Amino acid sequence: MYPYRVVFLVIDERPHKAEAPAQVIISVPKRRYKHAVDRNLLKRRMRECYRLQKSKLYPFLQEHSLHLLIAFQYVGKEKLLSSYLYERMDGVLTKIIDELAKKYVEQTD
Repeated sequence: MYPYRVVFLVIDERPHKAEAPAQVIISVPKRRYKHAVDRNLLKRRMRECYRLQKSKLYPFLQEHSLHLLIAFQYVGKEKLLSSYLYERMDGVLTKIIDELAKKYVEQTD
């Protein structure tokens, strides 16, 4: 879902010392953004968007005893505003929950 490329993996057991039900990697490619200042700005915005919305994802994961590894890669060609990134992060997390519900909740029924 533009401007993100998202890959996630569900694992059965929590990694050693992991307290949160999800672990996240955030990446902005050096190929598109040559200056570290620009990459850091986008990563900071993405982290903040995820932090504000992870409360949607965590209850679902805890309810179904799932642990998730998520990688967010920024694929946009321009630096977008935080408000737009926030909306798109909402869509991404909703889509992840829907896919997990389809795959893991229906298997247990």
